[in-house]
Amino acid sequence: MYLYLPLLVIWLLGAFGLSYLARGAGPFTWDLEVTRFLQGFDLQVAVAFAGALSFLGGPAMSVGIVLACFIGLWVARHRAESLFVAGTLVPDILNQGLKSLIDRPRPAAELVRVWGEAEGGSFPSGHAFHAILFLGLAIFLIRSNISGGVPRALLMGALGIMVPLMGISRIYLGVHWPSDVLGGYLIGGLFLFIMILSYRVLARTDG
Repeated sequence: MYLYLPLLVIWLLGAFGLSYLARGAGPFTWDLEVTRFLQGFDLQVAVAFAGALSFLGGPAMSVGIVLACFIGLWVARHRAESLFVAGTLVPDILNQGLKSLIDRPRPAAELVRVWGEAEGGSFPSGHAFHAILFLGLAIFLIRSNISGGVPRALLMGALGIMVPLMGISRIYLGVHWPSDVLGGYLIGGLFLFIMILSYRVLARTDG
């Protein structure tokens, strides 16, 4: 725990600093540069793929997937794991409040192409936030509870790839700035750290 303390402090400073800078602010210079670079790959298949990823990471699908995993783990008698998975919905709700507090406007069609639809504040990206929190926790639980092997490695790899792709899809569709996605990863990562630490403490107590 203490070995990670300097990294945690830097992570916290980064999350709070970026949140402060994003309050009601427009895009940073690098936001425009990165977005326009990604959208330079103007392919219908890319738009469709990004749209599919965004749909999977949307509120309705996210809640449905979380509840399905909760029920599956509960039935399989992994009760602690099921509760931690369901617990990812609490930070998701808190993130919506953070969006309202920071109140950053979404990307405008005058600046970049906007292929997707989204409501509410832009910072932090809810898709990025949920991706790193839920998928990160899933990878951790798989690693902790399933013995090694090719299927486990493939599953963890697939979930890991989904995390950055989810954020890239939101930038590509023009519904978030790169800094929104970075903020989602930073803040969601903090909640992930808390959940993993809590799980380890609980496992140690039960043992």
